Amino acid sequence: MIILVYGLPGCGKTTLSKKLIAYSNGDCDIFHADEIREKFNRGDLSINGKIKFAKLLKELADNSNKSIQIVDFVAPTKEMREVINADLNIWVNTKETSPYKKTNEIFDREKYGNVYEINSNEDDYMSDILQIIQGWRV
Repeated sequence: MIILVYGLPGCGKTTLSKKLIAYSNGDCDIFHADEIREKFNRGDLSINGKIKFAKLLKELADNSNKSIQIVDFVAPTKEMREVINADLNIWVNTKETSPYKKTNEIFDREKYGNVYEINSNEDDYMSDILQIIQGWRV
């Protein structure tokens, strides 16, 4: 199961991803976009570069031997979310803007696929998310 955790920079994607890992009983791989970008030297931040990067994240997730793969990625456009083609998209929608003007300009608020939207920094969403993900218990 691929879970895409996406949203503007600084919205809490990585914090949520770490919380999800804690419930995975070790059967989870996580792909933090910033770490993968650095590891594979993928500094092309153009739209095409980001789409290629989304393809790399998808490939890494597809090749994982774990039951659950978490992709922690801004995924600013619908096209990038379509490339990831996650079983569950979690939109951490806790910020209206980020410090990055270009990201703000291209960030598409259109939902794609199975989307669970988080609108606050409160932890009350965790039980809902865990109920969606079959096999995990609160």
